[in-house]
Amino acid sequence: MKNRILSIACVFIFLLAIIHTPSLGSDINRDDDCWYLNQLYSGNDANINCGPAVAVMAAKWFDSNFTGTIRQARGSQPDSRGEGWFYRNICTYLEANDVNITYSYSFTTSKAIELLNENRIIITGILTSDIAFRNDETQIGRYYYIEYGSGHFIILKGYSIIDDVGYFEVYDPYTGYHYYSDGSPMGKDRLYPADEIEKSVRGWWDSEYIVVNPPSNISVTTTSSVQ
Repeated sequence: MKNRILSIACVFIFLLAIIHTPSLGSDINRDDDCWYLNQLYSGNDANINCGPAVAVMAAKWFDSNFTGTIRQARGSQPDSRGEGWFYRNICTYLEANDVNITYSYSFTTSKAIELLNENRIIITGILTSDIAFRNDETQIGRYYYIEYGSGHFIILKGYSIIDDVGYFEVYDPYTGYHYYSDGSPMGKDRLYPADEIEKSVRGWWDSEYIVVNPPSNISVTTTSSVQ
C-alpha cells in the first residue's frame, strides 16, 4: 500500500440535495440520514479529519449499530495526530472494526458503477481542484472557491445520469458551516461529474480506492460493468 499522504486542507467538496436521484445500492443504505457525518466538530484536527470521517461513515453504513465517532477514530491512531490520514490508516481502522473491505488500484468509472450496482460503496481520494466550481443549489459540482487544490477523502455511494451526463453521488465529510436553506448539510448527496472524479482519482491518487463490501446478511447483486 502506498504512503500517499493526504495533504488535506479538507476542502468542502460537497453535495447539494434537491434533485435527488435514487442511488444505486440504496437498498442497503437503510435510513440514508443515519450514516452521514460532518467533520467540523471533531476536535483539533477537524480540518484534516476527512480520512477518519469517511472511515467512520463507512463503518456506520456497514453496521447500523456502529457507535464510533470521528474523534475516536483519530484517537485510535495517535501517531497520526496533526496529520492527514493515509489509505493505510483508513484500512487499519475499518479492519479493526470488522468492516469488510477490499483495497484496490486502477480506478475506472465503469468499474465503480459495477461495484455500486453490487451494493458496495467506495472510499477514494481526490484533488479538489479537479471538481469544477459551481456555486449554486443544483446539487452538482464543487460549491466552494479555492485558489489551489488539496487532497481529500470522499465516499462514492451512487451513480446518476442527468441530461446524458454521468455523476457520482458523493458523501463529502467537509460540510463545515454550509447548509441548504432547508437545513440539509451540503456535504451530503452532492453530484460530481464522473469524468472529473475519474480524472482526479487516476491522476492524483494513482487510481487507488477502498471498496466497502456489504455485510454478510446482504446479498451481492451481480451486474455487468457499464461501458
